[in-house]
Amino acid sequence: MIKYLIYILILINTLNLSAFDIKGIVSDKETNEPLRAVTIKLNGTAYGAFSDANGEFIIRRVPAGAYTIIFKMIGYESLKMKIDIPQDSGKVSVIKLSGKSLRTNEVVVSANKRVQQVQEVPVSVSTIDLTSLTNKNITDIDKALEYIPGVKMNGDHVSIRGSSGFAFGVGSKVAYLLDGFPLLSGDQGDLKFDLVPVFNIERIEVVKGAGSALYGTGALGGVINVITEEPKEKASLKTKLYSGIYTKPKYDEWIYSNNYSFNSGIDLSYSQKFGILGVLVSGRYLNDESYRQFDKRTNINLFTKLKFDFSDKNKFTLSTSYAANDRDDWVYWRSLDSATIPPSGTDMSAKIFSDKLIATGLYEHFYENGDFLIIRTGLYQTYFENTLDKSNPDYRTSTAISNSNELQLNNRLTDDLFLTSGINYVYNTVEANVYSNNTQVSTAVYSQAEYKVMEPLIVTLGGRFDYEKTTGSNENYEISPKLGVLYKSPWDANLRASLGKGFRTATIAEKFAKINYGPFKVIQNPDISPETSWSYEIGFNKDFKLLNQLFIFDISAFQNDMNNMIEAEFVGASIQFNNISKARIQGLEIDMKSMLFDFIGFQTSLTLINPKDLTPKAEVETLKYRSKILWYSGISIPFGLLDFEMDYRFLSRSDEVDEMLERFVPDAGARVNAHIADARLIFHLKDITGYDMNIVLNANNLFDYYYSMYPGNLAPTRNITLQLDARF
Repeated sequence: MIKYLIYILILINTLNLSAFDIKGIVSDKETNEPLRAVTIKLNGTAYGAFSDANGEFIIRRVPAGAYTIIFKMIGYESLKMKIDIPQDSGKVSVIKLSGKSLRTNEVVVSANKRVQQVQEVPVSVSTIDLTSLTNKNITDIDKALEYIPGVKMNGDHVSIRGSSGFAFGVGSKVAYLLDGFPLLSGDQGDLKFDLVPVFNIERIEVVKGAGSALYGTGALGGVINVITEEPKEKASLKTKLYSGIYTKPKYDEWIYSNNYSFNSGIDLSYSQKFGILGVLVSGRYLNDESYRQFDKRTNINLFTKLKFDFSDKNKFTLSTSYAANDRDDWVYWRSLDSATIPPSGTDMSAKIFSDKLIATGLYEHFYENGDFLIIRTGLYQTYFENTLDKSNPDYRTSTAISNSNELQLNNRLTDDLFLTSGINYVYNTVEANVYSNNTQVSTAVYSQAEYKVMEPLIVTLGGRFDYEKTTGSNENYEISPKLGVLYKSPWDANLRASLGKGFRTATIAEKFAKINYGPFKVIQNPDISPETSWSYEIGFNKDFKLLNQLFIFDISAFQNDMNNMIEAEFVGASIQFNNISKARIQGLEIDMKSMLFDFIGFQTSLTLINPKDLTPKAEVETLKYRSKILWYSGISIPFGLLDFEMDYRFLSRSDEVDEMLERFVPDAGARVNAHIADARLIFHLKDITGYDMNIVLNANNLFDYYYSMYPGNLAPTRNITLQLDARF
């Protein structure tokens, strides 16, 4: 194996005999301090590098030609620069990046609710950007989150470092934001992944650990913020078209049709600025015939973003997004032997129609002294209904409207003291035959101070007070403190430590659900108390050189203590949501990335979790539906006009599931370790067509590995797609 690897490297070097090096230094424009871990990429290629502790970078063996080099770092304005190889090769260019900590048109999810460098926050943060989303042909946010270190998807539930199990799609333990606006539905408190336009995402940021001190209910396990693109200065049109097939299963018992199942879609977006007005409009159509029988879905999405730059001090952004989804309606497989087939007696005419609409307004005002004011307001409506007759006991429908309002003020009191404060008001109304007609009101105030005790030491201290009241239920009061410490050591390593409280009030669905869910009946419990957590973390990041290769390394140890956990439990033959468990989740997360041999992009992350159930008289000591090992690795290799990328994900099997499920769902406990490999070939056509165009051949679940994504549900089988994306 090593011999063949050497042959490949020799061949690559041979093919690059006429290639050249690009060198440079990246520093802060105001302070002239060198910037480490800046991402430097040649646009439209896989060539790139990271800057080291001295801000220095080198991109080796770049073929001759004209390129655009892009410099990116969280907390700084991205910079593009045109270069001509070999004319500009070997020159040491000094690149100055401008900080944007006072430009909050994009509210980055961080410990401080403002734009900052990742190295300056006392908690772990992971990101995925637009290029990765496009190349992987990701159509929904939940698929993107699978590539975030420490994140596991349990159906519709996001579990960050083991924070969540499987809860029938109700009650997210993670706060979910769109450009800083909360995006949990007013009835189920769940995440609607098809509402957010993946095609217009700039990046997704995930903060790990309890975040209720700033974000309130739901942020027990962390916070997800989806940040959309800004309107372009000049007219910009981009599109993506794709079509693919699901290959036939290996087992004859799983083949339900002689025909192949297809998935296809189109995305189209236009952006331009007209004076003070910036416009971004996009649309999507998706049709997925699925790898399972009677599991087809179609989806449309329309997104608009209007940004008014009245002056450097006053800005207003109006955003809307609408999604409609039509899908077949079944929950669990017939059995493991018929894992692609719905249960016997399933009504093949039954479908679920849902739509979602969000409209938000964001006003920003910047003061002369560097302070700034943010006002957010918006409406978020969700609706679903199945096609059964209203007299049918399985008929269900719900309409929920969530009105969220927030005022945030950031003050730089001194050069060393920064204060973030705000008030928040949320009003949810629900009209549903499955949850009754109810209202839920939440009001909160919060404040957080960042104090630079000395040059290398920053201390963050803050807290939040929340009040919540649901019709027909008890009032709830919560106080959520937070403390963070960041130390920039003399040996170029950033040390961090944090502790904070998280909480989540029960949703209207958890309190008042009276619904048939597959073979189960869910019953009400209006007296559920909020669940709470305490999150602790210590970590550090550092870059180092090994065999002349630069590596960026991050490690963190964490612990989450969770109380009054809300979970669905069996009460006889029915399901009810109750405060039934106490838990402690301890773990270690290691993340490393590099540009091997100065042109092979490589990243790997390992998350080890020990999820203990501390509930008195618990039959087992391990929390249900948690994977103890999460491992993600990715590699990218450029070959001129062609790039090869491959990702590997490993999820260890859940040690424990709910055995009661097997009484109703055959083989519900069937589970294995998951080994998922995705690969793609990216053909760059810019030099051929003159336009920024790529053809991508994608193979998801390349080796057709079979595993269950949650009880009684087979995960997606191998899917091969061909896509064209272009920008004009």
